[in-house]
Amino acid sequence: MKILRALDLMLLGGVLALALIIVSGIHDERDAPYRPARAALKDVGLSGIVSEAPRAMTLDTHGGFHGDGCCLTVFTVDSSDREALWQALSALPGWHVEAVNPDDYAAFPLCSCQTLVYPAPDTVFDAWYLRDDNEGREWADYALNLSRAWYDRETGMFFFYRMDT
Repeated sequence: MKILRALDLMLLGGVLALALIIVSGIHDERDAPYRPARAALKDVGLSGIVSEAPRAMTLDTHGGFHGDGCCLTVFTVDSSDREALWQALSALPGWHVEAVNPDDYAAFPLCSCQTLVYPAPDTVFDAWYLRDDNEGREWADYALNLSRAWYDRETGMFFFYRMDT
């Protein structure tokens, strides 16, 4: 009888564990268009600055055995959040407050994502960000792992690019 109780408890534990796994994997799909912008802002040190994450357009080529690829996320920051975002990025390491025109942006093509989404010809980004995650690592000569972002203060356009190889 004790063996049956132990087996029942193990079975119940397994069912509960499976239910937790299933429930933890369920996401509110209404939130899906906003997740990429939140992730991009977090990656470049700006999480919590924007009051409401904007809808984003994302192109992602990750896949295959190693998951190598790039991800480009583009969104517009609401006008009420632009000044706060500008103040925050101006003080963060990795951000450079200097003009970047579309030709400079185009000079950094590492993957098809970036060539598919191109800013308007008259766009001048006011700040840019770069973090090289390979710096000081053994495989730095053979892989590209970096985050890069561009921000236009006037229009609120935010381009975020992540490369993993």
